[in-house]
Amino acid sequence: MKKIVFKSGKELEIDGISQSGNSLNISVLSKDVASIIETFSNPDNTAVMRYYVGIDLMCGYAGFKKIARLEYTPNIVSSIDYTQEDETTESGFAETHVDVCTVHMEKVETAELPEGLTDKVAKLENDVSSIASGIDAINGILEGK
Repeated sequence: MKKIVFKSGKELEIDGISQSGNSLNISVLSKDVASIIETFSNPDNTAVMRYYVGIDLMCGYAGFKKIARLEYTPNIVSSIDYTQEDETTESGFAETHVDVCTVHMEKVETAELPEGLTDKVAKLENDVSSIASGIDAINGILEGK
């Protein structure tokens, strides 16, 4: 069994997963699209995902917080049993059908301020706070407080 374990601890059985650059594609065998959207729409939940095959941790994915798109494909032939004939199917043999939701996630990059700019922003915030306090004090004097 393949599964994704989300940061929240919630587990979801999946069919497959692939990553290419800042894109992560996860295939889920399910027709419950609303539940899948709910699960993958929470960026706190998808911030860290771990991929397991059985009990073995295969890989971890971090920073994939945004759904780029979702594809729903119903009634896909997942297997054919060639030992059992079935005239009602296209292949002429017993078929197993599944519904697949493929979630395409994007990695959200965090922007970092250039070196030295963080200190300048902090100083500016302190200056603004001092100016606001000074204005409040002047208004208090003018109002006779």
